[in-house]
Amino acid sequence: MSRVRAGALGKLTAVAVALLAAGTLTAAPLKVALYVDDGCRGTGLIRWAEIFRDSPDAELKLVSGQDIRDGALDDRELLVMPGGWGGPQYAAMGDAGADKLRAFVANGGAYFGTCAGNYLILTQAPDEKPIRLGMLPYMRQKSPYRGGSILDIRFTDNADLFGFKPRTLRSVRYHGGPVLNACEQIPGADIKEIARYACEGVYSYNTNAAPTMLGHPAIVAGTFGKGRLVGCSPHPESYTHTQDIIRGGLKYLTGRDFACEYPQRTRGNLAVGFKGSRTGKDGAMLAAALYREPTLDLRAMSGDDFGCGVLEHCDALVVPHANAESFSRRVVEFLKNGGKVFTWCAEKDRDALISKIKDEQARANVVVCKNTEEVKQALVAYSKEN
Repeated sequence: MSRVRAGALGKLTAVAVALLAAGTLTAAPLKVALYVDDGCRGTGLIRWAEIFRDSPDAELKLVSGQDIRDGALDDRELLVMPGGWGGPQYAAMGDAGADKLRAFVANGGAYFGTCAGNYLILTQAPDEKPIRLGMLPYMRQKSPYRGGSILDIRFTDNADLFGFKPRTLRSVRYHGGPVLNACEQIPGADIKEIARYACEGVYSYNTNAAPTMLGHPAIVAGTFGKGRLVGCSPHPESYTHTQDIIRGGLKYLTGRDFACEYPQRTRGNLAVGFKGSRTGKDGAMLAAALYREPTLDLRAMSGDDFGCGVLEHCDALVVPHANAESFSRRVVEFLKNGGKVFTWCAEKDRDALISKIKDEQARANVVVCKNTEEVKQALVAYSKEN
């Protein structure tokens, strides 16, 4: 680029910045990619889609592992990798996709990974073998699966990067995210600890496990090449009252403010809960499709939400891959009170599934479909009837 062109471009940039500051120019929506493919599990994907869905600050594109291999990040500014399982996420992208993801950040892109998305970009596995993506100079502890709980984290002296005060204590949802041990710094990376665990985890699956979490990083962030990244072990996206941590991370990554709810948003006429614990790839794709339907108001839900009365405010519930255990006492009560449950399973399993529901009224309100496309069509039709 010639000095003349560079000088002109600099003047135009300065003018644009001044107009933005004055509020007379609106910034173009941030181009966001959200991973939706193998390895997605739980409510994290749905919560992330919820944050970006109707935001005038974002232009959301859903991408698969194949999409990443095919160059889907070329026109994106931010990639969000939600929780689930890091191994299947990597397998969906393959080595070629992983290389493209790494290059995307190194060349100036932004990356936000929670739980599995944090695992994915570590430098070493517990056996000290290098990990191909290797953008965070940490390895995860080799430790038993801890299950889920609400844990305390405390912000460090780097908290100002996320807009928080140092030593602020917050409670966030945790569900098996990596417990990080620092290892050697890697070329091109400058990573800082934003928050650390301020308590030990509740070992719901292994009560004899030794304490390992206290004082270890919960959130890290920094630069890799020309880009920026955030690795978040817990799930602050899970609840509205902790999504300010997500907004702080997004502000650090992109320089933009994101509101999670917009007053002008018009919800669909049918409130639909989506049980996220057994989501899987097909369930994740269904959730993404349902978010696009204007007659539906999709709400991510976990089993914990059922116990808090959230289900009572829904007209319908989607249960991915339902089996006999899916219909808890609260779900059956929901059915008996007129709520509809939509699910899908193999044809050979339908009769067995329905026969487990003894109450006739409850049984009549279960819609069992062959596949996710049938679920979508049935829900849209039901929303138009109601």
